[in-house]
Amino acid sequence: DDGAWDQQHTLDKLDHIASLERCAQTTLFLIQDLKSSTEILATLTASKVVPAPAVSDSSSSNSAGLPSLRTPLEEDIERAQFLTKLAPRIRRLESDTIMSLTYRMEEILKTLQERRKAQSEREEENNEQEPP
Repeated sequence: DDGAWDQQHTLDKLDHIASLERCAQTTLFLIQDLKSSTEILATLTASKVVPAPAVSDSSSSNSAGLPSLRTPLEEDIERAQFLTKLAPRIRRLESDTIMSLTYRMEEILKTLQERRKAQSEREEENNEQEPP
């Protein structure tokens, strides 16, 4: 039955589009997390490289031992290191997702162009068949 096949084909296309959307959303979140992780590690590296100023005041030395509000928490550092190790895979996922989305968009554009061309040809045929 052609109607059942067309309906299943349409559902398959919709499932594929929904999967691409979820993949794009996941990729976006991973890229944002990777960027954030890179910034955390850069901040951590920069804070370790910069020497602490010499302080002679005893009240200031107590506050110098406390972490800054900008210092990442230990779990943030572990997560950042983990995501940084996954960076090549995340970038590959990003590339594959972009290629899939690009291909899908090109398919949609081709279909729309074909439909527009067919509609234009039908209109021309109708105009030619009508007597002046």
